[in-house]
Amino acid sequence: MKSIKYLMVALTLTMSVFLSSCLNGSSDNTVTTASILKYSLYTSGFVDSGGFSYQVINSSLLPVLTGNMYYVKYQYDSSLITSTSKSVNITLLSSPTCIDGLPVSDTEVTSTAALYGFQYSDYGYLPTLFDKNTLIIPIIYWYYPAGTATEIDAEVAKHIFNLYYVANDIKAGDTALNLYITHQIKET
Repeated sequence: MKSIKYLMVALTLTMSVFLSSCLNGSSDNTVTTASILKYSLYTSGFVDSGGFSYQVINSSLLPVLTGNMYYVKYQYDSSLITSTSKSVNITLLSSPTCIDGLPVSDTEVTSTAALYGFQYSDYGYLPTLFDKNTLIIPIIYWYYPAGTATEIDAEVAKHIFNLYYVANDIKAGDTALNLYITHQIKET
């Protein structure tokens, strides 16, 4: 019975230390995350699919952006966001990566390589209709392992993905559009 009492005392002391550290107001409100966002020329910031605005406060990491869609790594202070907030100031952690793809075509293209999958399960990205004109399709594919960053860039540049539909398959009154994805490897 004594050992249980000692255990309870030790547990009580441990819990009081943990609870007091939570109650002393020294919490960090900085959130570090990454998102797929659309560049807004109008605001010189980014917008998510719900229209929430992300304003960059360290514009030195914001190069001249010529694309539409970007993968953005950033931080923000969660204490500044309320239920009525329509924007947040963000600090970029790196330059945004453009993820623009090719437009949908009606020209059929033959695959020369297999696709591995259509979901980044570790990150929770699924095919998403970002807005009425932007479909985001995460694709996992195999590539030859390279050593240096330059070799990796050269290898990844060989991979081309095409998204197309067959115009002759579309009939009057159809409510669905079948899209096809192909993967090609172009040796340079």
